[in-house]
Amino acid sequence: MINDKMIKTMCMKRRYILIIWSILLTLLPLLNGCIREEEFDNTPQGNFEALWKIINEQYCFLDYKQIDWDAIHDKYQPLITPGMSNDGLFEILGNMLAELKDGHVNLYSSSNMARYWWSQRRLNPDLLCTGRQSDWIGYNVLDSPMRDE
Repeated sequence: MINDKMIKTMCMKRRYILIIWSILLTLLPLLNGCIREEEFDNTPQGNFEALWKIINEQYCFLDYKQIDWDAIHDKYQPLITPGMSNDGLFEILGNMLAELKDGHVNLYSSSNMARYWWSQRRLNPDLLCTGRQSDWIGYNVLDSPMRDE
């Protein structure tokens, strides 16, 4: 049978469990606030700064390739204007990424793509826009997704 001592013990356990849950639920919102991400405006300048920061913080070959990413920022930032078109912004962002000289870093939108490729062939302007990956030299902004020809 249940006696008074057992009832007191059960009440104390429930009280401790409620206190622990109350503390955890109070601290839970604080755990989410440990990592703060900078938010950027959905403007040409905001998109430029967001992409520049992502590369600055995540691209691991800046030092290895001796790329002065701050200088790249200073080079391309003045080209960004508040009223520029999405296509204009895309081209500038693609050109900025081309400074990395890395075929694995590409920029895509629903209607455009920017890629950087190197070729063993000598630079030949007639080959730059053929649409065949094997003929591409350097960096290109395409008006539509690349197709195999």
